[in-house]
Amino acid sequence: MSEQKHIAFRVSGDSIAVAIRNVLSIVPYTKPARLPGTPPHVRGVVQHRGKMMPVVDLAEMYGGEPVRPGPFTVVVVLEHAGTLTGVLADEVTGIVDLAGAAKIGTGSERLAPILWNEGVALVLDVPRAFDSESMSRGPKGEERA
Repeated sequence: MSEQKHIAFRVSGDSIAVAIRNVLSIVPYTKPARLPGTPPHVRGVVQHRGKMMPVVDLAEMYGGEPVRPGPFTVVVVLEHAGTLTGVLADEVTGIVDLAGAAKIGTGSERLAPILWNEGVALVLDVPRAFDSESMSRGPKGEERA
């Protein structure tokens, strides 16, 4: 893997890792304001540092059970190309070094499964995961109005 340091967090039982360069901050969960006409995986928007930011449920985006906010739920604030996106996380598990990790299976262009010393994780490709096509589609890729 070209980038070694990642933030690791859990989403509906899955371990997700995101390159640390894409993580702006981690903030406590606050209920987002729902926007009409958005796909179910876009939970709504919240204000972050004076900007409106969509909050996304990765589990629902990829066809899993939606995250149920609890006492440890946070929003991982990701930044790419000047755009902010919040991702719901059940909990942050830490900063991990994925040196020596091996890609396993095919995964998708947005989530790649890897095997490392702590087990299996899904590495999120932030630019691909939050492009306009991904954000406008539902969990199974259907177009939204």
